[in-house]
Amino acid sequence: MRTILTSTVAACVAAALLAPATADAAPRPSLKIAHSSSAFYQYDGSVTGTGPTYDAVSVPVQLHNCPAGNYVLWMTLVQDGVSYDVASTALGVGEFSCSATNKSPQLGLGFYGNGLHPGLATVTATAYRQVDGMPVLAEASATVRIPDGVNNPA
Repeated sequence: MRTILTSTVAACVAAALLAPATADAAPRPSLKIAHSSSAFYQYDGSVTGTGPTYDAVSVPVQLHNCPAGNYVLWMTLVQDGVSYDVASTALGVGEFSCSATNKSPQLGLGFYGNGLHPGLATVTATAYRQVDGMPVLAEASATVRIPDGVNNPA
């Protein structure tokens, strides 16, 4: 029994030494959400640009170690239990690409609603591969500070 155990341990050690080193593997993609949002700005979500304006802030996100390909970014912002809509009327919002020369794109989305106010909010960002099934490339969540500033009264 002891011989079998010793030879099994020796085989495992040999396999570990002969296996390719994982240090050569590419670093995993990751998202880093900024600690604070932009200052307030006014956003008109109407198609014609003649609608009412709403308070809005944008939240920057940095994607690191992105393999070449096409992706989609989706983000949420929740403040005081309220989830705010993305500030965009454009089709394809959040679509981006990575290449051999651009592996760390600066991304982000805006959010709007007159209930937004200076203080803390929770932001979640997810980057998806733009292929069948939309597998997740990277995901992060962070507390973000919306800075003091002028915003519309409710």
